[in-house]
Amino acid sequence: MKKKTYVEYGSLPRLYMTAVQLAEYEGKSATRCREIIHEIEKEVQKGRYPATAVGSAPLQVNYFVYRDYATYKSRLANKILRKNVPPFDAAEIAKICPVIKQVIILDDNNITGGRKNQ
Repeated sequence: MKKKTYVEYGSLPRLYMTAVQLAEYEGKSATRCREIIHEIEKEVQKGRYPATAVGSAPLQVNYFVYRDYATYKSRLANKILRKNVPPFDAAEIAKICPVIKQVIILDDNNITGGRKNQ
């Protein structure tokens, strides 16, 4: 029995997105998204985000990290307010910001994941 996995993305973001993909999804310019990714890289160096938050070749960012940074950007920029920013928790962001709609696993006999054999 061979299993095949299909992931439906729809209009949801990908786990890692390039500046162009992020710009399309967020409605910003690609240049601004590149700037944000570079700002996130600085936060990686400060220890807020893990080293895997930003990828290269092509330059890309984890969407959960992007969401967290977008939420706390102004507070992170201020020395005093920075102390009150909660630690980064991807699991909390994932609860309200999914990156996939549904995973469907098919095998030779049936279909699982919310759909039935027809």
